[in-house]
Amino acid sequence: MNAKRWAMALAILGLLHTSTAYADSPAEAEAATRFEEGNTLWGQGKHEEARLKYVQAYAVLKKPGVLFNLARAEMQVGHTVEAYVRFREFLKLPQTDMDRSLMARKYLAELGKKVSLITTSPTTPSGTKVLVDGKVEGEVPLADPIAVTPGKHDVVLRYADQEKKTPVSCPLQETVTVELVPNAALQGKGAGNPPPGGITPPPYTKEQGNWVPTIVLGIVGIGGLAVGGTMGALSASQDDELRSLSQTRPCTPTDAAACTALEDKSSSAKGLGTGSLVGYIGGGVFLGAAVVTAIVMKPWEYRVKDTHMRLVPGIGGGALVGTF
Repeated sequence: MNAKRWAMALAILGLLHTSTAYADSPAEAEAATRFEEGNTLWGQGKHEEARLKYVQAYAVLKKPGVLFNLARAEMQVGHTVEAYVRFREFLKLPQTDMDRSLMARKYLAELGKKVSLITTSPTTPSGTKVLVDGKVEGEVPLADPIAVTPGKHDVVLRYADQEKKTPVSCPLQETVTVELVPNAALQGKGAGNPPPGGITPPPYTKEQGNWVPTIVLGIVGIGGLAVGGTMGALSASQDDELRSLSQTRPCTPTDAAACTALEDKSSSAKGLGTGSLVGYIGGGVFLGAAVVTAIVMKPWEYRVKDTHMRLVPGIGGGALVGTF
């Protein structure tokens, strides 16, 4: 018998190995019937029909044998994530069948190569609900990482009245860690009563906005206007002197020195006038920028650090890192 046939024989043995003596109540008797029907369907190669019977049986009969058969059926029909979770649950139970336990470990290892995992950081407050693609997967602290198919998923963390949602990229065979930091308003609730699990979120306080950009721009703008005003006054003074000089000592062909003096005064007045214009324009621009900065940044308001979620390296290899 080749290796493939041996594996099939072991699988059938594992499926049929469970005792049918599960009938302690009418509900359990009915569930045991569904279980045996599942075994019959499995032997006929009707794996999906068998899986549905095992699902019905396990809803009542929380027995290792029923769980093992259900996990094996999930794996056979291609429900990789469901099978991974079922085998993980099975291996937590007290093991009385070594062959079945070894098979479960083998299958779990195979399935682990086809899934990704999502977990939460130790600083995420206890009681935070974790939803993946709209389905509640548990509360912090999670008993196990959440198994998902590789690819993008929408992860939502809910804590008290706070909720954050972000698309998460889950690489194959890697664990992505998500983190929720509660804002200051929520952290103030129930002060002195740490959340279950003994994990107390780190303190976060309000912060006043930053006035530095507005103040710096304002100072530069006022300085520009002051320079413009000063140079404007000097330019006006030079113009007065130029008019007085042109009256008392006009430029004539015979008086070259008088022409030179008038030209110097005129050049000085024009230079000061240009400097004054530049000062006024520059000062106005910087003052306008200061006003716009103040309106946009609102430095007079107090802010609370926003909740954020980070993707950090996790168990099983490096993971993508991001924030929001």
